[in-house]
Amino acid sequence: MEDEYPETNLMLRQEQRKFFRFAVEGEAILFLQEPGESLRCGMIDLGLEGCRLRREEEIPVRVGMPVEVAFRLAGENFRFAGVLQWSARNCVLGIQFQNMSAPRRQELAELLGGLREELDAREQEAAQRSAAMQEAASEESAAEKQEGPRKQDRRQHTRHEVDGTARVRFLSLHSQVVGKVLDVSMGGCRIRSTEVIPVGVFRRVEVEFLVRGTPLLLPGVTQALHDKYTLGIRFVEVTDRKKDQLRAVIEEIEEGAAAS
Repeated sequence: MEDEYPETNLMLRQEQRKFFRFAVEGEAILFLQEPGESLRCGMIDLGLEGCRLRREEEIPVRVGMPVEVAFRLAGENFRFAGVLQWSARNCVLGIQFQNMSAPRRQELAELLGGLREELDAREQEAAQRSAAMQEAASEESAAEKQEGPRKQDRRQHTRHEVDGTARVRFLSLHSQVVGKVLDVSMGGCRIRSTEVIPVGVFRRVEVEFLVRGTPLLLPGVTQALHDKYTLGIRFVEVTDRKKDQLRAVIEEIEEGAAAS
């Protein structure tokens, strides 16, 4: 019976919270009492009241027919009786669970509820980070207006052209792009990616690049999108140790430029 319960992973979509439905990445087994066969399907979403299934080939079903759905979630096997509520071209099916025992319903509810609490915490943290970054950007903009145009020879903000490999990790998306670092200063850098940049401004990142044989890993925030492949990053919350590493690299770049 272990093979009859394919593992299912849940990914909560924000627009589904109102209905307590979770987007699903995984499979389920659909048991048809008539004509008495089982079919492996993809599961689209899952909630306490039912689920949606998908299959590439048409399924011989009719609305109102009794079915059972089996899947495995967080290491627990589930098998619920239900009824087919609707179908789209006999490929996408809406299943309503029926006669679910109280213990099994509670077990499923606890698993789904835990994921919902996790999402709420992530959303609150992301909102706090976004508000803090926007406030910092506003303060920086106001300070720039007060002090006038920055002098190009100010060492801490002077941009130095470089040519090194780079990797940018987008923390909120758990994704990354690779490319080259075009220039760097004590305040930030500019990255040219081989892929389309998947985010806008004010998003937390980690940028890892190699300049003159020295690897650097620095936290930052997306500051500007020059085009869909070129990203400006402002360094934030940099430790003293990493500042010293960055300063040493920039000094080496300046010494090399002076000698050439």
